[in-house]
Amino acid sequence: MQTSNAAAALQELLGRKCGEMSTLGNYMFQSFNFRSKEKLKPFHSLVASITAEELGHVELVSEGVAMLNNGPDKKDGDLGDGGGISDAPWKA
Repeated sequence: MQTSNAAAALQELLGRKCGEMSTLGNYMFQSFNFRSKEKLKPFHSLVASITAEELGHVELVSEGVAMLNNGPDKKDGDLGDGGGISDAPWKA
């Protein structure tokens, strides 16, 4: 799979109807509008924790899209092309 096709697939995972952004919005809305937070604290904490987890998913998928489109940053911290990443998992 070409990197642009992989990036498109990840973008779909991020933004489609049941994607990470949609899921984040749903849990965030539930967390903000949770009634009786003190009485039902364990359940509110669960919903809030899932919201934080979904935010992490959005960050990871977004970083994956950026890496597939631009290549990873260079080892010395400079931004830039960083080269092709097709062999990156197998390089030492």
